[in-house]
Amino acid sequence: MDPSLAAGGAECYACVDLLVMGDRQEGVAVLGTILMVAILGIVMVGYTKTAMQQRQDARIYATAASINHLANAQKNYYELFGAWAVDLDELSKRGFLPKSNAGVTLFRNSNAVGNPYTFVVDAGGDLRISTEMTDRVEARRVALAVGSNASVLPPLVETVVAAYTPPAPAPAPAPAPAPAPGP
Repeated sequence: MDPSLAAGGAECYACVDLLVMGDRQEGVAVLGTILMVAILGIVMVGYTKTAMQQRQDARIYATAASINHLANAQKNYYELFGAWAVDLDELSKRGFLPKSNAGVTLFRNSNAVGNPYTFVVDAGGDLRISTEMTDRVEARRVALAVGSNASVLPPLVETVVAAYTPPAPAPAPAPAPAPAPGP
């Protein structure tokens, strides 16, 4: 027979206390693990949101830069030919958009979300460069990044429109002054 049982089991109560103490330590370890996983999850959600925001910002600024680049190419085209180019191919063919050494146009006719750029000349002769974004917030942010020429088209709130007036013609040179009459 076990001597601890013969002594009335006093030592057995100590064994039970040790077992309970061991269960408490395991509980604290499990609680600590759950807490670590929760903190790690919160950090990862914050990182994922930041990474998604960075991708969205990159799309917005790339689209705004493309609109501004197209506007500059169109203005140069207008100054040389007296009319707006009808499409991106015309700008590229005439050398107003960058090309690779092999002669391939480096400018794509789609924005950062894959939608094309369109050129429309209104009745007043103003050029409108437009493109569609994925949602109205992106469209507004692109319009803000483009600058004062851009806005969001009211019925289609995902469409960004940048309007440009034809450049003013260069002033004609002043006539040479008439020679002063001699004595």
